[in-house]
Amino acid sequence: MKFIERLFIVLVFAAFLSGPGNPIPSLPETVLAQSRDPVFVGAGDISNCSRSEDESTAQLLDNISGTVFTLGDNAYPDGTASQFSDCYGPTWGRHKNRTRPSPGNHDYHVSGASGYYNYFGSVAGDSGKGYYSYNLGAWHIISLNSEVGYAAGSAQEQWLKADLTANQSVCTLAYWHHPRFSSGQHGNINRSQPFWQALYDDGADVILNGHDHTYERFAPQNPNGQADSSRGIREFVVGTGGAGLYPFPSIQPNSQVRNNTTYGVLKLTLHATSYDWQFVPIAGQTFTDSGSANCVGASGPTPTATRTPTPGPTPTRTPTPPSGSSLDLIFSDSFESGDLSAWSSSTTDGGDLGVSTAAALVGGNGLQAVIDDNNSIYVTDDRPNAEPRYRARFYFDPNSISMISGDTHFIFNGLDGTSTAVMRMDFRRSSGTYQIRARILDDSSNWIDTTWFTISDGPHFIELDWQAATAAGANNGGLTLWIDGVQQANLSGVNNDSWRIDRVRLGAVSGIDSGTRGAYYFDAFESRRQTYIGPAGGVVTPPPTTPTIVLTATNTPLSTATRTRTLTSTRTPTSTPTTIHIGDLDATSTSQGGKWTASVTITVHDASHNPIANATVSGSWSNGASGTASCTTGTNGQCSVSISNISNGSHSVTLTINNVTHATFAYISGSNHDPDGGSTGTRIIVAMP
Repeated sequence: MKFIERLFIVLVFAAFLSGPGNPIPSLPETVLAQSRDPVFVGAGDISNCSRSEDESTAQLLDNISGTVFTLGDNAYPDGTASQFSDCYGPTWGRHKNRTRPSPGNHDYHVSGASGYYNYFGSVAGDSGKGYYSYNLGAWHIISLNSEVGYAAGSAQEQWLKADLTANQSVCTLAYWHHPRFSSGQHGNINRSQPFWQALYDDGADVILNGHDHTYERFAPQNPNGQADSSRGIREFVVGTGGAGLYPFPSIQPNSQVRNNTTYGVLKLTLHATSYDWQFVPIAGQTFTDSGSANCVGASGPTPTATRTPTPGPTPTRTPTPPSGSSLDLIFSDSFESGDLSAWSSSTTDGGDLGVSTAAALVGGNGLQAVIDDNNSIYVTDDRPNAEPRYRARFYFDPNSISMISGDTHFIFNGLDGTSTAVMRMDFRRSSGTYQIRARILDDSSNWIDTTWFTISDGPHFIELDWQAATAAGANNGGLTLWIDGVQQANLSGVNNDSWRIDRVRLGAVSGIDSGTRGAYYFDAFESRRQTYIGPAGGVVTPPPTTPTIVLTATNTPLSTATRTRTLTSTRTPTSTPTTIHIGDLDATSTSQGGKWTASVTITVHDASHNPIANATVSGSWSNGASGTASCTTGTNGQCSVSISNISNGSHSVTLTINNVTHATFAYISGSNHDPDGGSTGTRIIVAMP
């Protein structure tokens, strides 16, 4: 059927559906109508200012016409406004006017994914919903949001069913971030089942996902993972837009083609009753995968597929799981690759954090954290996915680091999706000895601690087992700590059912001060969801000879193979997560009879613009009102203050922030700001309604 004839039928059908009493959504717009069959091209897990592969994949888009899709995690690590403008904007952003995005969990690290919605605007769907549909040639395309409710019966699932009913195209494609099936690091994500079921019941053809930083093509299958050549959906995982690539720890049934060494984009050519696919690699890489297939509602020749494998072995940075089950493996890195590329991101402070042979506690390399100023340095793993249970192990050596007695800083943090720390390990020096403890946050934002345990000045094997309570009021969450294979503490009966772990940080994470100087070492990090890990090889590997760090006034490269590390004080320290500031002030006002009420919502951020909980903000009212104001931030980093009974003779009042206090962070008023320009970040004027 010709395009004009199809369009006429679509318009008539839309008019029928929009009749009185019919709640089914109307047909969406047709995007980029073309005389030739349209092209649909893109990937997920894209831009990070510390990497260059996103520019390489953007260059592929420069030479491929058509509509661009994104599969979530558009801007790393947190989807902030600056990361969208500074990282995504110069690369994939140059194709913004032809992009139809979907959000990922990193885009939601900022409350409400405001960076994502503000950057893409109305093209991303209604803010807070993020799901929408459109037509592309003869195909119906649906962009879904796996970061908001999509259980069976949810508003999004009901919308999806209604949208499918209203749009009876021969060919249908849907895309979102979290894959139902994947052989990658994150594995199968079962909560995508309702999406799959609705699409399968309607006869959809293709599903595109990201989240796992791999390329994988599946044979057509049903929502339960059973092969179904007659009406199954073909899924592509395309997390190859630019973020660091992942291993394949557990190959899933029906997986036909996999690659985790090549960056690139998936190009789909959408014919009236069929489609062609082609994975296009970046310059200098050779893997590709291509083929064609009919839509479920069409008939025709048997689908074909071809692929060109990548020559050579798998890169050495792909972690090898230890003995035992690997099904629950989240991530591992023994640093034998010689760099930090296996991690999602790193904060290195000009090279103070890096892989070194001198830091090796297991194997030939280890992670060396050189502390020559007060700046935090750490690696970050974002592979945890709202984990209700999280187990991690690593080796740690204080390496004679110099510390003021009693000073405490953090060497490991587990954080939820809003970057609130919910589990951590503290390190200090007390009475001439090194000590560590573990901590767990409950639902009232109170820290529950183990006692301090003395460790020697040498390598130690640390293991943590964190678990959220199973339900509100169950009070069965907890944290267990092992040191060198011996259980030292078990915090149980914790009310923490609202917390999950979405990311972790390892290194000199926070709390560094001028009394701490030198270096310490980490090695053989691994995390799992369930099983006990235990030391690699069953014993703690003794370290090589451990000379003391030598501090001088000159500067030598970190990569030297000796343990002598010379330091310089000439580098200007950068802003780090040891400080906090006001990140936003928003004012509202309401009438109150003959008077009115002024309210201000306050947002507190750390230096990386992550929201900070448990910060107490104090301020004062002036210019039409008087008195003090105070509030304490929640997990979203926000709290509110208000003042009532303001005379209508006062057309505005002013709130000035005087101080912000926190048990861990130092307040830097000079860093206060307001992204929407509605205040100075320290002072805001509230107008009468």
